Amino acid sequence: MKNKVIPNPILPAVGVRRNIATDGGAGPPSGGQHDDKTLNPQGRVLSDHSTPSDALMHCNPVTTVIVVYSPTNVAPSEEVEKFYEDLATAVRDVPAHNFLAILGDFNARLGPEDAPYPYHDSTNRNGAYLMALLMEHELLAVNTMFRKRTGKRWTFQDRATAFLQNLPIDDGPFTASELARAKSTVREGKSAGPDGIPPEVLKYCDLDDLILDFCNLALLHNMQPDIWSLSNIIPVPNAGDLSKPDNYRGISLTCITAKVYNRMILNRIRHAIDPHLRENQNGFREGRTTAAQILALRRMIEEVKKDNLTAVLCFIDFKKAFDSIHRSTMDTWLLLERIPL
Repeated sequence: MKNKVIPNPILPAVGVRRNIATDGGAGPPSGGQHDDKTLNPQGRVLSDHSTPSDALMHCNPVTTVIVVYSPTNVAPSEEVEKFYEDLATAVRDVPAHNFLAILGDFNARLGPEDAPYPYHDSTNRNGAYLMALLMEHELLAVNTMFRKRTGKRWTFQDRATAFLQNLPIDDGPFTASELARAKSTVREGKSAGPDGIPPEVLKYCDLDDLILDFCNLALLHNMQPDIWSLSNIIPVPNAGDLSKPDNYRGISLTCITAKVYNRMILNRIRHAIDPHLRENQNGFREGRTTAAQILALRRMIEEVKKDNLTAVLCFIDFKKAFDSIHRSTMDTWLLLERIPL
């Protein structure tokens, strides 16, 4: 039987090794008790990415197993070349009559130009290094030797791909259409914020390109102006003794460009957050108005009266609800829902 290499690009490294010295201490156990006559460890560490070990089985010749982990396809070429030089040296040290199996994660892809029955459409950079090693030492890529239809040639499927392929929101630059949608929500006749720019300037002056570039600098390079963190707070009296500050509510007037920026971010994350909210949560959700909720409540009251049932309505006004939000917990929740901050 010819020596074979198993260049599985996804399969975790599997092999036999025992008492191998590593940078972090002793190597992992071999998985059970063995007689020294049947298991003769001869391993030595090549690098952080590859570990060879020999095991004498109940057969002749000796079976040699090399376990590797290759740098990724985006790693510097020098790092990949060093890895394959170390691996080639280890292969050359194996006697020609030994059965050799190289197991591990090569982070490589082989295409039809290099393998008989590959899973991938083309060979990537790491695959080219791998093919050079195979040809030099007359080895075979065993997982490309099985004649199966293309859909069955994969070796491992990550279950996570069934749940998430990419980030649930777009984190690239804002587009002109996103800016236009955000501008459509800006209402005229409102007071200006700390920048002194009224909404009409944003809506009727040809500043879209300038504003879009400005917002993209803030989004992509975290270059928000300090004035965006300021607000003009206007006290609005509530019922009660107006000599008490608690009987006023504050309205914060922020910069108009900051409002547009925040609106574009909200439009991006809304569709990712909405599925995680309760169905009966209606506040601050798109398409759910106060009038619709009042109508729904009236219909429920009518049905209760019609069927002569008892109902209890509970109205709660949380004092300073928004001021009491634990912002670090909110950030943690957003990260758990894969919303980049």
